[in-house]
Amino acid sequence: MTRPSSISAPFVAPGLVAALSLLLSGCGEAPSDAPPKAAKPALTATLVQPARSTLPDGLQANGSIAAWQEALIGTEVSGLKLVEVRADIGDRVNAGQLLARFDDETVRADLAQAEAAAQEATAALDEAAQNAARARRLEGSDALSAQQLTQYRVAEQTAQARLASARAQVQQQTLRLARTRVLAPDDGVISARSATLGAIGNAGEPLFRLVRGSRLEWRAEVTADELPALRPGLPVTVQAPGLPPVDGRIRTLAPTLDPQTRNALVHVDLPGGYEKGLRPGVFARGQIARGAREALTVPLQSLSLRDGHRYAFRVSAQEGDLATVAQVKVDTGLLAGDRIEVRSVGSETAETAFDFTIGYVAEAKADTPDVLDVVLDKAAYADGDTMNIRLTPRAAGKATIAVISDRVAHLETVDLPAEGASVRLRVSADWGPGAYLVALAHRPLDAQQKRMPGRALGLSWFSIGADQRKLALDLAAPPLIRPPGRSRISARLGNRSNSRSGVQVGVPARAGWRPTSRFSITVSSVKMRRSSGT
Repeated sequence: MTRPSSISAPFVAPGLVAALSLLLSGCGEAPSDAPPKAAKPALTATLVQPARSTLPDGLQANGSIAAWQEALIGTEVSGLKLVEVRADIGDRVNAGQLLARFDDETVRADLAQAEAAAQEATAALDEAAQNAARARRLEGSDALSAQQLTQYRVAEQTAQARLASARAQVQQQTLRLARTRVLAPDDGVISARSATLGAIGNAGEPLFRLVRGSRLEWRAEVTADELPALRPGLPVTVQAPGLPPVDGRIRTLAPTLDPQTRNALVHVDLPGGYEKGLRPGVFARGQIARGAREALTVPLQSLSLRDGHRYAFRVSAQEGDLATVAQVKVDTGLLAGDRIEVRSVGSETAETAFDFTIGYVAEAKADTPDVLDVVLDKAAYADGDTMNIRLTPRAAGKATIAVISDRVAHLETVDLPAEGASVRLRVSADWGPGAYLVALAHRPLDAQQKRMPGRALGLSWFSIGADQRKLALDLAAPPLIRPPGRSRISARLGNRSNSRSGVQVGVPARAGWRPTSRFSITVSSVKMRRSSGT
């Protein structure tokens, strides 16, 4: 089984894009005059045909597991010491179960005092009621004045009010006594505990957090475009890392979208989530089922993954047991078991290769484009110099050497043993002021040794005739200049002995300068003239 080789360069250098395509096209062996031999199979593969399958029409989403409702359990009394804690994180509790208890001795004493005050108020009320009854019997006999009759009636009403107040105090202390016992408001799981033995409680301080009913839900995030297709009651399958899938149903849809992410929350009930290993805070993926549809699928193993895309090998020609395949990029969809939806194949008779790897789309452990060590004997050359190149490969094979500037100036192929090779090139000024030396080592596939093709790329920059293009300027200034006045400085251009110039430099008489002071002069521009006058 053979196919055209395809090589992707590991990087792109400026000015080399067009030239590298020419260089990479020479990766094969040198042409031979011998008659072509019959193709031999490189690898053995099994051919399969895409098939129609029924796939669930689902929506993939991500989200976190959370408690359906979380109840805060705290204390309603202040100034009492916590003397008993009976629940801890992870405990399953029932409604009304004792979770913690505060010291109730002070509350019991206050309750006893309130009950005694209530009994006293009851006796006072009996006495006031009897006095008021006798006064009402004597009313109209002139035995008691109207003022005295009023006093007896007011005393009875006051005693009634005092008894009501005493009974309210008893009720209040009874309620305080009941609140010294912290009870679970519902069945559930304790998810947090801040109760500390010996601590003094404050009213409203939370002691426990309870996941009500041990009910969990999956809060999936969907986009605004996906939200209209969802409704309460749709089945959902949630997959958390390391756990089996958990089935649930959509309970409700969020009425608003997040203003930052523009996503909406979908609340999915997960019955028995705790028993199946789910916990609040776990990130999970899920699929919301919206029905079923027909789709074209192939075995997942018949596709390879590279650079985030999936590829298949389609049979382009077949003769007996020998076939030629071509690599094609496919657009995949839903994954169902060991088969995956293929959207880019429109014919049911298209064939793909199954369960094999070939060329440069093999497994990650196979040979991939590597770096070839390229060392030049120097970085700058003159026209006609001999360039000594040292190539050190990872494996034996052949090397294509190219000199590239704005074009491919030189190209040749040399043998490359495993220990490396030295190559000599004659430098030409036609190559330009500088160029890249690019070397591509390539090794063919060896089916007997089960070795995949390999290649490595290296390059190095060098300049040509740089010293001949340099312009040197020498300035000769007198060792001492006395201000104020002007001085003459001689200038000489490199390689032009007759190019002399006199430069007049003014030296101002600045404050603080002494005749013996030394200073430096920087000449930013010089007007040149020939000494010969030409």
